[in-house]
Amino acid sequence: GRLRTLINDSVEFKLDTDVLLGDGTGENMSGIDSYASEFNATNTDAPVQAIESANYVDLILAMQAQIYTLGKENKFAPNTVILNYMDWFSLVLSSKDADANYLDYRNVNMGTAMINGMTVITSPDVPANTCYVLDSTKGELIINQSYEVSIAYENATDWENDLVAMKGSIRANLLVETPNTNAFMKCSDVAAGIESINAVTPA
Repeated sequence: GRLRTLINDSVEFKLDTDVLLGDGTGENMSGIDSYASEFNATNTDAPVQAIESANYVDLILAMQAQIYTLGKENKFAPNTVILNYMDWFSLVLSSKDADANYLDYRNVNMGTAMINGMTVITSPDVPANTCYVLDSTKGELIINQSYEVSIAYENATDWENDLVAMKGSIRANLLVETPNTNAFMKCSDVAAGIESINAVTPA
């Protein structure tokens, strides 16, 4: 009953974390972070610079533009933004103009936040000052073994001590084919990313 529920929740949380941050070592899958390229404003194939008064939303749009361009404007269609909620709050939801008027850059569709057609998802697994932009159709979560619970009554000294060992497991992998890795992009330093696309004000 309750133990099975707790184990099930723990496995689901672990799966969610690995889909985003898995490093491909040991029993960890290779997650979005492993496949994603780092945003570079000076990328020679898709440079993004000199944006007047650049902000967080501009950075996200710049990442979208680079993915779209690297996909030759037809292969990749970025549709998802994954970010830290406190960054979203401080840099978007609570941002104001010089007259203290709120500047909320969202397009809200049935309660879902959107930026230029991309769904905004916040996750506790995303570190502050980090964000991801991606075309989610270019990755496939493959379940090799569905969720199951195993119970052992003779693990080490469990029998002697009237203990039972329970283990929840699932075997899954995030498949991103090599030609599609450019559909995933991250910015590991949002503040630096915004500065890199900001127009330099003449002295």
